[in-house]
Amino acid sequence: MKHLTHRIAVMALGLALFVAGPATAAVFTFDDPDGLDDGLACATSESTCDLLTKDFSIGTFGAASGTIAVVGTSASIAITVPSVTFVGSYDGVEEVVFTDVSYSVSGWFTMDFGGTLTGLGSPTGTVSGTYEQFDAGSISVSGPTAFSESVSFSNLLCTNTAPSGVCGFSVGTLRDFQLDVGAVTPASHDFTHTFNLAAPEPGTAVLVGLGLLGLGLRRRRA
Repeated sequence: MKHLTHRIAVMALGLALFVAGPATAAVFTFDDPDGLDDGLACATSESTCDLLTKDFSIGTFGAASGTIAVVGTSASIAITVPSVTFVGSYDGVEEVVFTDVSYSVSGWFTMDFGGTLTGLGSPTGTVSGTYEQFDAGSISVSGPTAFSESVSFSNLLCTNTAPSGVCGFSVGTLRDFQLDVGAVTPASHDFTHTFNLAAPEPGTAVLVGLGLLGLGLRRRRA
């Protein structure tokens, strides 16, 4: 009886994945090891934040996972990254390491321009997690410190049709996403992140579903 129940559960899961595939057409799902494209950190005292004025830039990062869901003309983003390291130099700090970072925003008005989903405006969302600062010898000089900041999101573009495709967006602008950085005399820094996320082909979920369904049928015949 126990084995029969297990077979039924496996078959039901496979069938659900197979049937549910088209129903997720409005959702891009990501698990992209190269999802973070760029990122800078500049002292808030700077009038601009670019490659010439930066104190830090993104070095290493974990896979970006989560979803961009579109309902009608409204998009919601929920992305997490396990770690992001900014490398550079300021006041004895050589690395700023973010962990368990969540990026979220909802109600982003979107329009479809010739097959490209475009987010209009710069809605305010949230970035949260912890960050820690390290010196040249990889010794912690500050933190880990929890943060949760209200941050603007911008430049949303998604190509192709969900659930597959590529979506890009930016997080943070000058005077927007600010955290203190420094070992001796910390100063406010503005952080920016740019994502370029690739979603898998739509056939992937179907293949997984069929595989589970086939496994259940084979066990039943055995």
